[in-house]
Parts: sequence; C-alpha cells; structure tokens
Amino acid sequence: MMSTETETADTGVVGGITRHCLLTRTRRISRIITNMYDQALRSHGVNAPQFSLLVLIARLGGASRAEIGRANYQAETI
Repeated sequence: MMSTETETADTGVVGGITRHCLLTRTRRISRIITNMYDQALRSHGVNAPQFSLLVLIARLGGASRAEIGRANYQAETI
C-alpha cells in the first residue's frame, strides 16, 4: 500500500514533472534506447557510448583528443 506522502508526490509537483517535463522524459527515453544498443552491441565487446565515440573518431579521421572532445561536447579536464 502506498503512503499518503507518495500519493501526494505522484499527484503534485513531482507527478507533474514526471508527466510533462521534457528533460525528464527525454533522459528516460535516452536510457531505454542506450540499454537497447548496449544489448545489441554486447556480442561485439563494446557498449553504446563506446560505439558512439568510435563512430565519431572514424568520422573525424586524424583528430586530436581535444578535437574529439569538442566534437563530442565534452568539457576539458584539467
């Protein structure tokens, strides 16, 4: 049985965010799709983020690590 607190959260602000927030829904869909690709790529020994990076590297050719990072929208690490 659900507590009153949980029921209130589901129908209140949290429920509204869960149902209508584009960011929350997009991230959830992204995790589902990533999981599907991870399963499909498992037999090749790579996961979805690795595959995506390999495709980017192939597209950029002889790019440096910094160029690959910029193309992949990654912040610089110090």
